[in-house]
Amino acid sequence: PLMNPTVHQFQGSVLKDLHYHRRQITYKPNNLSEIEREALTELQNNKDIVILSADKDGAVVVMNWLQYDSEAKRQLQDGVTIWKCLWTPLLAREEGIITDKVMQHLTIKDPMSQYIYFLAKIHKDPVKPPGRPIVSGRGSITEPLSLFLTKYLKPLLQWVRSRIQDTTEFLKVILETQLEPE
Repeated sequence: PLMNPTVHQFQGSVLKDLHYHRRQITYKPNNLSEIEREALTELQNNKDIVILSADKDGAVVVMNWLQYDSEAKRQLQDGVTIWKCLWTPLLAREEGIITDKVMQHLTIKDPMSQYIYFLAKIHKDPVKPPGRPIVSGRGSITEPLSLFLTKYLKPLLQWVRSRIQDTTEFLKVILETQLEPE
């Protein structure tokens, strides 16, 4: 069958734009030598090490896998850093804490798995750094609850005296602060 004239015109327009923009793209040569690229690939494929970001200063940390694994297990098993959540939206609805409508907002269909990783706190101990746990919850079962809490708790932040919104506000507070002479 013949293509719809509007679709054909759109196809031609897209192809023309792609051809035009392709001429404007300049390819930059790789800034790594072949030896450096091979070394980087070797590091990436080394299962005995973990390459991660530091908790502060944006440093790159190369850590022994067994040390990283040990720190992760320590935190996951200490009962303080991570704990099992016994609350569910269904339980809250059954107990009359939330309505059916709120439960629908707090429930996600086909959630993605959460995963945890640790950033090295090299400012605390550069040799055997503790880890800062980061839980990726995007698309997970906890995301709707996070959005719900943010929506209802964010307006209350203005009443928290110790809250500083950003660097600009921090600098303003510092400049306006009068220190008492000793």
